[in-house]
Amino acid sequence: MSRKLIAIVVLTVFVITTPVLLYFHFRPSNVSLANYDAQNLDLFSEVVTYEAMSDYIKNVSTRENSEILSFSSNDVYKFIIFIGNNDGTSNYIANSLIKPLSIETDTKLPDIIKVDTTNTKNLTVTQLKNNFNIEVIPAFIYVEQTNGVCNIVDTLVYREDEPLTKDTLKNWLYHNGLWDTPIE
Repeated sequence: MSRKLIAIVVLTVFVITTPVLLYFHFRPSNVSLANYDAQNLDLFSEVVTYEAMSDYIKNVSTRENSEILSFSSNDVYKFIIFIGNNDGTSNYIANSLIKPLSIETDTKLPDIIKVDTTNTKNLTVTQLKNNFNIEVIPAFIYVEQTNGVCNIVDTLVYREDEPLTKDTLKNWLYHNGLWDTPIE
């Protein structure tokens, strides 16, 4: 009888301690404060409407950026324009592509200005092509501003038949010199 009792006690101790030991061995790691802060930051430096974008671009060259960006008239101010609206695709890009990339990098991403086209009426392909060198939205536009002149350097467009991924966006940023962290 005592052997059965000892076997039950040993088995009970084993059944109770095994999950506890496995939990401590495989427990999730603590989240660093840097990642927590990046998750709670705003993704976009500014949000403007499509109608206000032309005025915004004109004001970029006349802004007093010296306090914020150590910006002088000879420097190149690099920024990204994200054109989208409040649909599921634009929200997917913001939450599943931009946010993870902002957490992943050791350095700050360049300023991303969101151009909201939600309330824009009669937005045509011709307007998009003439103003931003794109044909569909959502899209990313890399812009360099030098001596008061804004130049579109490169574009990246989301297409239903060729959707963007985090790696696609990261490679685009790296190709344009906007991603400093090594690519895996």
